[in-house]
Amino acid sequence: MQNQLQKPNQWIIPTAVVSAIVVFLTIVVIFFMTMFKVAAEAIKLTDGAQPELILPDDEEAGNLARTTLLNIDTALKTGDFKTFRDTRIASLWKRQFTTEEMAGVLKPLNAQGVDFSGVAGLTAEFDKAHRITEENLLEISGSFPSEPARSFFELGYLRENDSWALIKFYVYAKEEPLAIPEEREIITLTERSLLDFNAALQKQDFQAFHGRLAKSFQTQITPEGLKEAFISLIDAKSDLSPIKALSPAFDGEPVIDDDGVLAVNGSYTTATEKINFELSFFTEAEEWKLFGIGVNIFPVEETTATEETVPPLTDLVQFLREKVVLPDDGDQAQFLKQLQALTELETLLAESNP
Repeated sequence: MQNQLQKPNQWIIPTAVVSAIVVFLTIVVIFFMTMFKVAAEAIKLTDGAQPELILPDDEEAGNLARTTLLNIDTALKTGDFKTFRDTRIASLWKRQFTTEEMAGVLKPLNAQGVDFSGVAGLTAEFDKAHRITEENLLEISGSFPSEPARSFFELGYLRENDSWALIKFYVYAKEEPLAIPEEREIITLTERSLLDFNAALQKQDFQAFHGRLAKSFQTQITPEGLKEAFISLIDAKSDLSPIKALSPAFDGEPVIDDDGVLAVNGSYTTATEKINFELSFFTEAEEWKLFGIGVNIFPVEETTATEETVPPLTDLVQFLREKVVLPDDGDQAQFLKQLQALTELETLLAESNP
């Protein structure tokens, strides 16, 4: 008996779309809650107390950005968020964040495996002009061409003790998407992903399968969560192994969206089932890794031919005999010749089907 699996929870699509969860998502609420207070204090401190600020050139701004990313990288790798908070940010910001709160802002990057060490020695590429706001806040924005993931930054600084001190940041790393793979590679990615998934179904253990996912997918769901999501396939004793001998039918061409996610949709049809799949992949270390998976299985209705599908040849001969009539010109010889041919055909049919 086939199982028709159509429940929405068969489709698992992670919310992450980049290789690092941007710090901005964690800090934006806190930032807007405190920015008015910070700005007011900044104006008070700078009002008549400092000479006119000089906008840094690209080299100085690049050095600031590089130093900030390397300081963040050190804090992530050593777990020493106290030193980062005490010595790397503006005094105004220190009053807004405890060490534990700063750790909470940075740790999501660590969970994503973000590595900013590659910016050392690189030149920053800016996406807009640096500026100093009315609140004396220096803003710089751009990226470093680090590998395998490009390092992006949007940073803000206040002038303190003749130097620029960090007051806000929005940083993340994102790999440049690869070109759409050739069809042969798409087939390989599809088959490998579904067979790995099937192995997890058969063992009822998603630990190994979970380890093969893109890191940004791994952080969205646990092995136990995957098992729970696909429990109906496990209960139905679904088996995808027959696809090894089949070719997939893709629903259109694979596409890469603006976030670098490769979408591959299609199906396999066995003798008894149609296996629909929706897969997404993301590049990590220049390799396509599974980023999302959805599987639904439907029974295939069998169609059997009956004897009435094609009329017997004897019926066809009788039909032709009824159509044979005497021509208007009275050519009886031709008329008799046609009847004789039909009679001989009937005799042959009778001898071959006694």
